[in-house]
Amino acid sequence: MWFELQWDEAVSFDTVKLYEWKADKYVAGNFTISISNDGEHYEDVYNGSRINAKKTIDLGRVVSAKYLRVTITSIIGSAYGASINEIEVYNYSSEVIHVHTEEIIPAKAPTCTDTGLTEGKKCSECGEILVAQETVDALGHTPADAVVENNVAPDCVNAGSYDSVVYCSVCKAEISRTTKTVAATGDHVYATEQERVAATCTENGYVVMACGCGATQTTAIEATGHKNAEAVKENEVAATCTTNGSYDLVVYCSVCNGETVRTTESVAALGHTEVADEVVAPTCTENGLTAGKHCSVCNEILVAQKTVDALGHTEVIDAAVAPSCTEAGKTEGKHCSVCNEVLVAQGSIDALGHDFADATTEAPKTCKKCGSTEGDKLPTPEIPDEQPELPEEPGVPGEEEPEQELNFFQRIWLAIVNFFKKLFAIK
Repeated sequence: MWFELQWDEAVSFDTVKLYEWKADKYVAGNFTISISNDGEHYEDVYNGSRINAKKTIDLGRVVSAKYLRVTITSIIGSAYGASINEIEVYNYSSEVIHVHTEEIIPAKAPTCTDTGLTEGKKCSECGEILVAQETVDALGHTPADAVVENNVAPDCVNAGSYDSVVYCSVCKAEISRTTKTVAATGDHVYATEQERVAATCTENGYVVMACGCGATQTTAIEATGHKNAEAVKENEVAATCTTNGSYDLVVYCSVCNGETVRTTESVAALGHTEVADEVVAPTCTENGLTAGKHCSVCNEILVAQKTVDALGHTEVIDAAVAPSCTEAGKTEGKHCSVCNEVLVAQGSIDALGHDFADATTEAPKTCKKCGSTEGDKLPTPEIPDEQPELPEEPGVPGEEEPEQELNFFQRIWLAIVNFFKKLFAIK
């Protein structure tokens, strides 16, 4: 960073005082003092360190320069927080060299009648005039073209007059005024219109002009004649397929709207526009039609369509369907093979239902009609090879032993064995 002083002319000095602004403990470290007379090429005249608030530097010789620059090349403590706040320079007699601060004194533009001033400069601190203002002469008026005012026109008896006035084109001030007289004309001047009747397309008009002395003059205005507008159609009668049409072609005046021309024009008959009427095929119950023609504009029948008789139904037998055990059946019916209309409806016959025989060990329940089955076969029982031995009770030798009474479980087992014997005819 650097701080610089500049003078309009070279000054001589041998002492420099530096005042540093610093933040906290950070101060300028190394610095260099340089001088120049052109603001581009600088000569180093002093290298030092630690300004630390205020420092007076004796350059050891008197130097002369228009530019003084102090450059801080390093900061002690941080890269931020220190700068040169003020510089004072002294010459060898220890007087402070004042540096003027220029202030522009604005220029004042001259007017047509007042002088002006050029731009100047002064020191805003000591008030010394650095560049004196110079007086600029008043511009003077710039005459515009003369204008006529207070005009009084002459007539055939009386003279007229007017003022010829010149104004400044810049400030508008009056520069000169001259009153001039205009001689009487000696002839009537019909300058004032008293009456006017406009001409029409067919009738003349006139205008009455008056002189200042009271004399009048009437001038005829010829009739203008009609101005034809575009022709329009009226009383239109449209042509049909068989008869001619017509219309009036009329021209009117665009000014007075009067009719100027009327002619009647004929329009030829259009003739028929044929459209084919397609064949309609007969059905079993509806009649048909042959091909024909008609006009699409007036709908006149050009070729009449003829009726074709209905065809009648073509019967087909719908065979009866026998019912089964599970499916319903149908009676015999009839329908048309062309239009599919039902002629004799088929009635419904209820399903017969199954007639099952009992299941055996050979087969499950089986329908006697359709042979369908239901459920499972009966299981085949296991028949023991020997009957269980009944307990013997002691008896008298040689005597027939009495029949022993069976217990509950023995009776149940015997009943089962006898059942299967009978069922399978086992002896």
